[in-house]
Amino acid sequence: MGKLTRLVFVVALLVSTLALAQKSPTDEAKTRFKRGAEFYDEGNFRGALIEFERAYQLLPNYKLLYNIGQVHLQLLEYGRAQAAFVRYLKEGGSDVNSSRRDEVNRELDRIKTRVGKINVITTDGAEVLLDDESVGTAPLSVALTANTGRHTVTVVVPGRAPQSRVIDLAGQETANVSLGLPSAGSESAGTLTPKSSGGSTSPSVLTTTGPAVHSKAPMVVGWVVTGALAVTGGILAGASFGAASELAKLKTTLGVTQASLNVAAGKVGGFAAAADIVGLAALIAGGISVWLTIDALSSNDAAVSIGPSGFSFVAKF
Repeated sequence: MGKLTRLVFVVALLVSTLALAQKSPTDEAKTRFKRGAEFYDEGNFRGALIEFERAYQLLPNYKLLYNIGQVHLQLLEYGRAQAAFVRYLKEGGSDVNSSRRDEVNRELDRIKTRVGKINVITTDGAEVLLDDESVGTAPLSVALTANTGRHTVTVVVPGRAPQSRVIDLAGQETANVSLGLPSAGSESAGTLTPKSSGGSTSPSVLTTTGPAVHSKAPMVVGWVVTGALAVTGGILAGASFGAASELAKLKTTLGVTQASLNVAAGKVGGFAAAADIVGLAALIAGGISVWLTIDALSSNDAAVSIGPSGFSFVAKF
């Protein structure tokens, strides 16, 4: 092969390679679009979505956004369908014919009742996640759009543990969620103020953080139980004393049998043993009640001291 022939061959090969490289993304985009359409017809909507999105990345044609929006509708991902349709109308502009534009606008009107907004208020630089999927870094430019239903909002502030809130979002509602903001007395505070488009509020599920609250219910129950045991012990002690008196009388009675004396003695022993057991239980319950009282009143500046004069307990209310 002569030098000229080799040169022509190399040039031809280079031109064909460049031409192939130039049209390859388009060909791949067409292939992926076709495959996505097949998946859609087969009901494999997740596979169809992936192929359509890959095709759009290779060839950003606004028409693909319509297909992507339709797949999101099939997957009941209304917020993402809304975003795709809005982009379709914006990028398509005047190229979208009137009938298709009317169809998409009708779909957008229907979607509005199936989504709400979540406005996340947090420390600048914190990563924001919606249902464990990262949606950006604070401050977010717009409120998050999400399907009607239950969602988990998480923020990750650098150097601190992630913080989450669970909310129930209604259609056309805006929920304001504050997370990762430092406040007095705690590392962070969480608040939720849901608002509908009409201005009314509706309940949402929210977990908040704050100072520990010492309930006085265990203290009250402890003293009630202690009192009941003490009263019962006193009754049993009285019964034991009465039985002992009866036994003493029987011993001086003429003609009493040994069996009667045994029965009377058994009553004395039984009542005495029961009184001892209940008395011990009352003593234990009293100790527990004192401990519960100290714990319950600790948030009210309770103080316990032991000195030369004995044990003292002081509390402010």
